[in-house]
Amino acid sequence: MANFNKTDTNVTKTVNVQLQPQGSNHTFIYTSSVTAESMSTVRLLCRVDNIPFTTDIVHWYIIPDGTDGERISTDGRRVSKFTRMEPKFDIQNGIYDLIIFNATVNDTSTYKCFFNLPESIDLISKLIVNKTGLISIKKITSDTKQGVTVSTKRRRAVFNYETGKDAQLDCETDQIRGDPFFHVGWGREGAPIKYFDGNYSFISGKTLLLPKLNYSDAGRYYCETRNSFGKDYLMIDIGVD
Repeated sequence: MANFNKTDTNVTKTVNVQLQPQGSNHTFIYTSSVTAESMSTVRLLCRVDNIPFTTDIVHWYIIPDGTDGERISTDGRRVSKFTRMEPKFDIQNGIYDLIIFNATVNDTSTYKCFFNLPESIDLISKLIVNKTGLISIKKITSDTKQGVTVSTKRRRAVFNYETGKDAQLDCETDQIRGDPFFHVGWGREGAPIKYFDGNYSFISGKTLLLPKLNYSDAGRYYCETRNSFGKDYLMIDIGVD
């Protein structure tokens, strides 16, 4: 069952239950624990063989520590507030899975697949979503008057350009692993450069374009990253001859 999740760890369990009064035997297969990367799609398994159950019998709950839990789905449909969670029920095949899209660290919790039967069945899943951590800046690169210039935290370079030339500054960061609060931007002399500033343009936030440089463009610039774990920046000096 491990192929359902692109995860580091995915443990499934099987339990056999005899239901009364029919005395029928059922085998339940479910995800007991899973560790997932941030912004991945997680599938929590909840499956049963033999007699299929209707959607009003099976419900998913999220149970954060210290709480009684909250229902995610009812009658096979998600509760509206859980916008990134979707029950995937296939009654004929006994599938009552829960899919979590773009999982974040806030989704780390205990989940329960609950069968509302005379002998109530709780199948408990533990989900851990890895933190993304601080996204740091590796280097700033540009094709300058002296050739390709690279500036790092260990070696801060001066970027020299000829007047009238265009400059393209590329800010290279750690690989973005799906933090929804990630931001990258540029600034000059301690003030952020706004995206609607007509003197500059941007490519995907990481690249700053300075067209037709003149002497007034010389100065200290910086690239800044920011997410829910903090911020990082790297400064450079631009000279115009």
